[in-house]
Amino acid sequence: AFSLISDIFFGKFTSINEYSEHHFLSYSSVYNKMSEIRTYLKQFGFTVTKKNELSGNEKKIRLFFSYLFTKVYNQNLDIYPKKVEEKSIIFVYQLEKYRHQPLKEYPKIKLSHYINVVFLRASQNNYLKKESLHVERSYLKKNETAIWLTKTLKELGLSVPNDKCV
Repeated sequence: AFSLISDIFFGKFTSINEYSEHHFLSYSSVYNKMSEIRTYLKQFGFTVTKKNELSGNEKKIRLFFSYLFTKVYNQNLDIYPKKVEEKSIIFVYQLEKYRHQPLKEYPKIKLSHYINVVFLRASQNNYLKKESLHVERSYLKKNETAIWLTKTLKELGLSVPNDKCV
């Protein structure tokens, strides 16, 4: 089940048939496991669509997978695509530099997984819904931390989309 849900998250799962053949499992066992996964994920506010994509509350998707990958992989960030992992490492490094102090190890691990999940979901064009996130333009222009964050994300090729700002 974990392998299946992980493949769905990373966009590697294309069909039950292909997955069952690749992992030497019966079609029916994979089909049944997918049904269980869909039912299980509904309680968290999201599910797997018929196109095998995660759909629902984006914030909950990000929190769920950040928590899951932190627990399962702990310090191992090699599970994420190289480009995403590199951006998250740079971001955490820049954050520590901005704060003038290093993060403690466990919070750094949790943050690293969360940042990787956020960057990956953004690279898959999965954003928070407009109504769930509003950032005042004046805040982005006046708050020192917001200015740093906006600048750093822009340098990494990630920024708050204009339609998310009010």
